[in-house]
Amino acid sequence: MSKLTTMNLEERLTTNKIPTNQRVALHEILSASQVLNLKGRRYSEDWILLCLLFHMRSPCGYNFVRNNDIMPLPCVRTIRRYLSSIDTQCGFDPKFLQMFSLYMAQKEEFQRHGLLVFDEISTRESIAVNSANLTYTGLVDFGEEGEKGKTFSDKANHGLVFMFIPLEDNYAQPVGVFASKGPTKGVVLTQLVIKAITVLEKAGAFIHGIVCDGSAPNRKFWSEMGICGKINKVKNWFEHPTDEKRKIFVFSDTPHLFKNIRNRLYNNKELKIHENELPVKWDHFVNVYNLDKLNPGNLKVCPKLSASHIVLNSSAKMRVRLAVQILSNSMAKSLEFYRSYSPQLSDSTATENFCLKMNAAFDALNRKLKNEGVSPNSDDYKILQNTLEWLNEWEQRVIDNKIKPKHFLTNNTSEGLRVTLTSTLEICTYLKEKYGIQYILTGKINQDDVEVRKI
Repeated sequence: MSKLTTMNLEERLTTNKIPTNQRVALHEILSASQVLNLKGRRYSEDWILLCLLFHMRSPCGYNFVRNNDIMPLPCVRTIRRYLSSIDTQCGFDPKFLQMFSLYMAQKEEFQRHGLLVFDEISTRESIAVNSANLTYTGLVDFGEEGEKGKTFSDKANHGLVFMFIPLEDNYAQPVGVFASKGPTKGVVLTQLVIKAITVLEKAGAFIHGIVCDGSAPNRKFWSEMGICGKINKVKNWFEHPTDEKRKIFVFSDTPHLFKNIRNRLYNNKELKIHENELPVKWDHFVNVYNLDKLNPGNLKVCPKLSASHIVLNSSAKMRVRLAVQILSNSMAKSLEFYRSYSPQLSDSTATENFCLKMNAAFDALNRKLKNEGVSPNSDDYKILQNTLEWLNEWEQRVIDNKIKPKHFLTNNTSEGLRVTLTSTLEICTYLKEKYGIQYILTGKINQDDVEVRKI
């Protein structure tokens, strides 16, 4: 190792076409072997950046690798010192947007088409002093041009995050964060969305859609932009703020919609699709669970089904996985299988069909592989068309007083689902005709990336 120099190491790495990050690691290993005093270590900028990302991704993994001398990683104190030197601020950072513009310039045009996704979370109130500039952090902050907290009574307890999701690339980029006291008001949110679209377009991105959940401020944003999900009055897009010939389609977060459908069935215990058909009953799921748990693990018809799926506490009601596993093909097959064994499931045909309908719709709205992309001539496109028609017919029966309102979805859920289905169908055709984009990965049209990364 002592005879190996940086020069001949680089020659060997180049000859063998070693990936860039592996080159950086090997150079650091060589550099560490040549240092006698461990306290005198100096790290390259590329290595520090990789270490920062590694520690943010997995502090436990970072400590394991460092403590066992697997890699020459800097101590956690050094990592924190580098992080504290970063000038983080709320709002849309002009310096970041300048760097993002350079990044987008390196991309092909088809890779710059994407969506703006935003979500808001509750945060713990906390005030701290920034010793670098002698200011307080933890107060309301909407950036340089927005509202800022001035007293301790203006403690922020909500965080609003904006993120850019490309349709033809594999990353998700946060572009702005805002601290507020209480949920951001709908009018302010509308202003921030318009500005976010504008700054991203200026940086080289093409924004074609907005994704959010069904919270009250977000629905106020819909109202401000003229978005409406009522039957026979659907308006699912608004004019692009920087180009009157383009459209911005609006979507409601798909996982939230299906979670709300499951919760509606759980709370009301039954839904009714048609006045001449049997109702969809939650008790059918309970009966399947009770029958299935009598079987050993390797003989269960629905092995993923657990008590958490059947008895929903406040935490379980928020878990999307439990919702989609209940409204699934597996549950439909279980209902079909146990129907001949249990008289309590003799009227479960409507529940089985409802599960099949929900499963097909969710899969069509959650495609993540290129060979499964949704296009105007695909099977998933037809499934979405049929689901939209089915939803409209279901609500029309409520309007005609053929079934009771309690046997239908909530207004928020039905309107969100209708807008999302309509926008998904139209954006497929729009992007193909205007930009030649042949398919859409519908699994990108949700808030998953924001919720995974928000802290």
